Amino acid sequence: MRTFIIGASLALALTQVELAWGADDNITALVRGCHVYLGDLEDPHARLEAGECIGVVKGLTAAALAQGVDLAMRQVKGIYRKSDPSPLFCIPLNTTNGQVIGVVIKYIDQHPPENTKGSEFALLALRALQEAWPCKP
Repeated sequence: MRTFIIGASLALALTQVELAWGADDNITALVRGCHVYLGDLEDPHARLEAGECIGVVKGLTAAALAQGVDLAMRQVKGIYRKSDPSPLFCIPLNTTNGQVIGVVIKYIDQHPPENTKGSEFALLALRALQEAWPCKP
């Protein structure tokens, strides 16, 4: 049941991202914000986008961590089933926010989206993290 709640929360968060952003926000602006967050770009007008960038990425990593903790607790309690879903991705310990955002930016640069709405950023970030750090069975 917890896994369902975590999955439903993640799905709801991804669908609500577009509502939180204005119509002018797009992936290009968010990627620029990621660069501002990393410090490789000076743009005082992109501080809001820098916050949105780290917010989306931290939200995804928190959801994956919660799912992983839930699965670990199920194993400890002996109620784990093989049908339980695998974690979304498994970021190694001591990975910095900057490294995670770097992975997201690189993925978006290599996979330019057709849809440039800001809400697509969260889905691309999720794909980037899944590709970079898949969970080992």
